[in-house]
Amino acid sequence: SCGGGMYNDASDRPSSPYIENCTFQNNSAYYGVGIYNNAKNGYSELELTYCSFIDNTAKFDGGAILNEASYGTSNIKIIQCKFFHNQAYYGAAILNKVKEAGEANPIIDRVNFEQNTAFMKGSPIYNFRTGNGICKPVITRCIFTNNVESVTTPKGQIEQQPTLQKQKSYSIRKTFKH
Repeated sequence: SCGGGMYNDASDRPSSPYIENCTFQNNSAYYGVGIYNNAKNGYSELELTYCSFIDNTAKFDGGAILNEASYGTSNIKIIQCKFFHNQAYYGAAILNKVKEAGEANPIIDRVNFEQNTAFMKGSPIYNFRTGNGICKPVITRCIFTNNVESVTTPKGQIEQQPTLQKQKSYSIRKTFKH
């Protein structure tokens, strides 16, 4: 099962909802628990503003959001949202997953990530791509607090696969493009 809170189906078509002041809480699914944004062979510009993702648990990946763009394009925007206490193996808060010729250019601005737990990688954010896929997140003015990864070590920077281990507080005030 995917998208315990919401499933945005942009496969083979465009789908770009705008969601404001919503709470996705206590959801469970295998993938993309709060929101599964599926842009396989399609196009999505899902926008989330002032939303909260609290206590969502994925059996596998994407505790709060799984943003997938396989052979499609997903330009998700997450603005002034909160991710608290979400869990997954990869991408406890957000997993951007791009396969083959897909493209994901997420904009993540003024977002708080607190106490999210990844059992493998990406307690706040994990960007995964294969083949000729493009994943270029822009992360600005975000705060990362007490996020935990079980098996990885901190890289100390935002890269293609950001990994930040448990820490008191980490704030990003620059724009990162990759």
